[in-house]
Amino acid sequence: MTPRLETTARCVATPRVLFAIEEASIDVELQVQQDGHFEQTYRQPGPRLVDGAFELFEGNAILRHIGRTASSAGLVPKDLQLRARMDQWIDFNVIRIGLPLVYGDVDEAMRHLGVLDSALADRDYLCGSFSLADCAYATMLVVGDGFPRARFENLDAYLTRLAARPAWARVLERLRR
Repeated sequence: MTPRLETTARCVATPRVLFAIEEASIDVELQVQQDGHFEQTYRQPGPRLVDGAFELFEGNAILRHIGRTASSAGLVPKDLQLRARMDQWIDFNVIRIGLPLVYGDVDEAMRHLGVLDSALADRDYLCGSFSLADCAYATMLVVGDGFPRARFENLDAYLTRLAARPAWARVLERLRR
């Protein structure tokens, strides 16, 4: 049975999960539910991965599960320190950038975007080579014109690299269906 990723049309976590799925070449059915489905049904936000009797929600938990189960895809560094760095950048995205934006503290989010920009000054990807940490930032590729890419030169170049990956083109195609 093919695993299923349930989402809604505006779920901000889905692009990062699909990016990891496409990078790992995992066959997953995408099922789009109507807006509000997850809060009404599960009292949790989406997306939700269903693989037989196994169900998992929370985008970053799904990301990590994909990385662990598709270990041959190389999305999780083998080196423990790099793996910890990967976790750091995944959490940084949610805690230092996402939460301030949710609560309207744009200045705080911009300050942390500066930290991210500085970290990308000497590397193409957050852990040196492409990893789940990079998938976590895919949401920044779909937020639209309001995102201040021009203010952050290294971040802008990084997002351009992410958008050029063949897996990202497949994500966009899946989201358009």
